[in-house]
Amino acid sequence: MTLKSLYTFFKAYFNYVTSGNRAYARAISEAMAVIRDTLTKKTLNPIQIYLHKQFSF
Repeated sequence: MTLKSLYTFFKAYFNYVTSGNRAYARAISEAMAVIRDTLTKKTLNPIQIYLHKQFSF
């Protein structure tokens, strides 16, 4: 099975359409961005920066 983006997977898995919880969807998106940066840079700096942010989802 091929997906054009992870959004279709997350939409089905986390039930975006019926839940209507935008903060939850934003938190997942933000976490995926941190994971993606960590894997791209091959260092834990993005995680450490995220953990020390004043505000995050």
